[in-house]
This record gives sequence, structure tokens and C-alpha cells, in this order.
Amino acid sequence: MKRIVLFTQETCPKCPQAKELLKEKGVSYEEYNLDDLDGLTEWAEIGQGIKGTPLLVVGEKAFLGPEEIKKALDEGKHLEEGEEPCGL
Repeated sequence: MKRIVLFTQETCPKCPQAKELLKEKGVSYEEYNLDDLDGLTEWAEIGQGIKGTPLLVVGEKAFLGPEEIKKALDEGKHLEEGEEPCGL
């Protein structure tokens, strides 16, 4: 199963939209807030140096913003089952 992580911030106006997209697709994910030290530490490890939120990291791939996240989810298959999705 691929690890799915969503990086957010309290002041991010698009983060709620990204969370809703993941909820609609039934995707389980870990959420890290970049306003917290734990979130920054995790981002430093897997965030691939990408700045901005919402940032979704699925395995080795990263998607920035709700538009990219939605496109990846629409093209993807079953994230939870570890299949190789089209977009993810």
C-alpha cells in the first residue's frame, strides 16, 4: 500500500477543498500541518522540496493544489489496494 500524505496550513484557502476531494473518493491519508514542527519535519523528509499547500504525496509522486489532486484522483484507481493507478 502506498503511503498517502496531505500537507496543509491553517491559512491555506484551498486546503479544505483538497480534503473534501479525498473524502469524496474515500481515500485514507495522513495529514500534516506545516504550521507545526511535526508537519515541517515530515515535509522535510518526503515533501520533495515542493513549496505550497495543499500538497498531496502518494508514494514517490507529489501533487500541488486541488486541481492537480483532483486530476490525479480522477485518473487513479484504488489507492488503498496498492494497485498502480494511472495518475498516481
